[in-house]
Amino acid sequence: MKQVETWLLSYASKPTRETYKKSIEQFIQYWEDTCKIYLEEPSDITHSHIQGYQRYLEQKSGYAAQTIRTKIFAVVSFCNFLFQNGFTKNKISERVRLPKVKMSKTAYDPIPQN
Repeated sequence: MKQVETWLLSYASKPTRETYKKSIEQFIQYWEDTCKIYLEEPSDITHSHIQGYQRYLEQKSGYAAQTIRTKIFAVVSFCNFLFQNGFTKNKISERVRLPKVKMSKTAYDPIPQN
């Protein structure tokens, strides 16, 4: 999807762009594996797809909670970009709750807790 590359340009940090790009690629792969169809249009993404992906990450991926939070944040951010730029009419990311992560007193979390 060409929209992914455009969205990634909004992030100045190359490591952030790479992390988010990988997160979106993993989400798209999950979507295609689960739905058994190719994701052609961003408007095909639904709230239930994001929820299902989050459940999958929490139950079967083996990722740490902060990694899951980062991956879901990337998907939510991408969906916000799609909505704000007219690629989809539904602001599906509004209903997505980012997983809470227990943080140590010295840890820095760049993603705001809900």
